[in-house]
Amino acid sequence: MKKIAVFFLSVLMGLTTVACKKEATPAPTVTPSVSLEEIGKIYETDPNGAAWTMLESMTLDEKIYQLMVVAPEALGDGGIVTGMTDAVKTGLSGYPVGGVVLFGDNIQSREQVTRLLTDLQGASRIPLFIAVDEEGGEVSRLSGIEGMGVSAVPSMREVGDGGDSQRAYDIGKNLGTEIGTLGFNVNFAPVADTLVNEENTEIGTRSFGTDPALVSAMVEEMVQGLRDSGVASAVKHFPGHGSALTDSHSGRARSERTYEEMQTADLLPFKAGIEAGADFVMISHMVNKDITKTDMECSMSTNVMTNILRNTMGFPNIIITDSLSMKAITDFYSPGAAALTAFEAGADMLLMPENIAEAHQAIKAAVENGRVSEMRLNESVSRILKVKLERGII
Repeated sequence: MKKIAVFFLSVLMGLTTVACKKEATPAPTVTPSVSLEEIGKIYETDPNGAAWTMLESMTLDEKIYQLMVVAPEALGDGGIVTGMTDAVKTGLSGYPVGGVVLFGDNIQSREQVTRLLTDLQGASRIPLFIAVDEEGGEVSRLSGIEGMGVSAVPSMREVGDGGDSQRAYDIGKNLGTEIGTLGFNVNFAPVADTLVNEENTEIGTRSFGTDPALVSAMVEEMVQGLRDSGVASAVKHFPGHGSALTDSHSGRARSERTYEEMQTADLLPFKAGIEAGADFVMISHMVNKDITKTDMECSMSTNVMTNILRNTMGFPNIIITDSLSMKAITDFYSPGAAALTAFEAGADMLLMPENIAEAHQAIKAAVENGRVSEMRLNESVSRILKVKLERGII
């Protein structure tokens, strides 16, 4: 309730437009339609209703920025961000994004990262998702730093080879607890890709293995462990990047798997993660013409995100793209086109748009000219706020 009160107090005080390195759109003052006491009562019995109540007090600009999760550098003056600066504070005011993700360059020590995350939350009008990739094995931003207080975890392939799903649960719960004490509230894990192609270099030992049943059991337990720690989980990279030959960080990655083949293997760990209560599903930039029906990325595909993930598999929470700054996207789309195409196709959140202002303007123009309904925008924002409420972030 205290954080909800802070949110509505800031709204009542008015939203001030500030200068930023990219021109930000002003967010006008609005007045909440119900009291804080009423919101608290709504949340006790209807979290979704509480999210919609909060949404009614947000401006169009605030709603659009809530769709974005960015690196802190996107809010600052271009330098690596390891502590709160006036530029980052100004950036958060002009770009009230939904979340921030930290990487190795942002992390130096336990004291430093705890202070940075506290300051980021304190500078944001709407509490942030603060995410990190702490998968274990080679993708561990925190555990390798002495004194950080985050346990070293072996690769997920090693965990999978051990065959003990209880170990996956313990890893999820321990990692969630440890990163949660630092101020992180989202772990972009676990990897739910089945390693169909063992020559795959992008996934490799990040996968629990080649057996979809084993991968499913491990993913289910790790998601549950993260949930029990209070940290949100993100199963990735839907619909399964384990068959691709190339790395989407450096260009387009392709798969020749059919939808029927994926239903019997690749999709099963994601189904297990969803049933275990995953808060996010992260979408791959892989190209697979059998499921996208066009030569476009899964992260830009209505069939993948809306038809398969949302409607057929019944995922109720946040669909987030993989980073829109990867070459698989930047080589083929402008920042605005990438953001709008992904959003129209069914994404709720856009990870690391190449340019925040262009992404915002593309979606805003589409809403204002009727190409995208504001109800479609509201649906995504309500999912975002609902997870923030459920996780105690708001």
